[in-house]
Amino acid sequence: MNISGIGSTNGSWPVSKNQIPAQQTGATSNSRINIPSDELDISPMARMMAELQSIEENDPSRADLIARIRDEIQQGNYDTDEKLESALVKFLQQIQTDNG
Repeated sequence: MNISGIGSTNGSWPVSKNQIPAQQTGATSNSRINIPSDELDISPMARMMAELQSIEENDPSRADLIARIRDEIQQGNYDTDEKLESALVKFLQQIQTDNG
């Protein structure tokens, strides 16, 4: 079976060190080869979701609390004026702390 395509080495795998451009091996060379590099940007929302997932997986009591709150929300028992006011006060304090 012969597979070739973008970046194909025509069956010569693994690539020997003398086939790698000088910039990748740390050697100096008079030839200038621009080697493209990949970048990955992770949005703040994706980071937050990953952090929340990590918290759920590593803290069973937190997962139980989240499950209980979800049940209360579905039953319509969670939203009370006292809870809304408490959450709003905490939110405003956090904004004030973050903005110095």
